[in-house]
Amino acid sequence: YTSCKVDSFKLSGAAGGFIEGSVSLRGYDEDTGAIEAGISKSTKKAWRFVDAAVKIDGVSIGALVQGFDIEVGNGLESDLYTLASGTKMSEIEFTKLSVSASLDLLYETQSQALHAGKYKSDTAAEVEITLTSPDEVESGYNYELVITLPVAQISESSFNLADAGRIKHSMKFTGLEDESNSAIVFELVDGQELAYL
Repeated sequence: YTSCKVDSFKLSGAAGGFIEGSVSLRGYDEDTGAIEAGISKSTKKAWRFVDAAVKIDGVSIGALVQGFDIEVGNGLESDLYTLASGTKMSEIEFTKLSVSASLDLLYETQSQALHAGKYKSDTAAEVEITLTSPDEVESGYNYELVITLPVAQISESSFNLADAGRIKHSMKFTGLEDESNSAIVFELVDGQELAYL
């Protein structure tokens, strides 16, 4: 499928598991030629949750995190047909970007401080999630993906106080843009020498 654009994608991780992702694509046209020769599966190891790190405003909260989700939606147009486009929709355009993240935390003084200091005062925070591969690009440098929401508004902060078990803290964030920050930033460390875009 040619001219594919990402409509939405999600990355998630939970204690004891692997980092998992899902991607939804929209394509403009179909290539009926032969599949390119030489495609093979990756020999790299799967990334695990235990090799992740989470910071809020530069302070590590990794000791509290039991799981996270990051979702990005590009809100691609899906109905742009015109007389000139014939049987195919015109090439898809981006519309409204949406960025969200959620954290499942153990309740502790650090998470209570986030609730009282950020959520109750309606103050934005910077959320940074670092995913690290066990494989090295070269000696001393692992493959790594750093995902940052520079201006993250806390949309929900709740506790399971009605339950009889251990108190948990759930937080949800919405990534916002401002005059100097994008809603989300990705930094990738790998063996690619040239820029992807």
